[in-house]
Amino acid sequence: MIEESSKSKTATRDLVRLEKQRRLAETLRLRADAEERGEDVERQKNWEWTVEENEEWEKKLARKARRADFEFHGTVFTFNVGLSTFDVHGFIR
Repeated sequence: MIEESSKSKTATRDLVRLEKQRRLAETLRLRADAEERGEDVERQKNWEWTVEENEEWEKKLARKARRADFEFHGTVFTFNVGLSTFDVHGFIR
């Protein structure tokens, strides 16, 4: 029983590994063929994206860049509590 289970796990891992190797070989073959014909592989790959998908990707990169900016820019946060307003300067300690 245990032997059958371990054999099936090994067989599944081997299938996944072989599929990954097959995909890599296919990608490398397509790249080599395109370079042999003098085509730009990256440009050819980018033709698969729609304008909307590209705009979403650009937005995602912009959000990622904004979030990665950890410098202090003298930000003032304003909080409204009841009838009072409080300004808090964003200092990093």
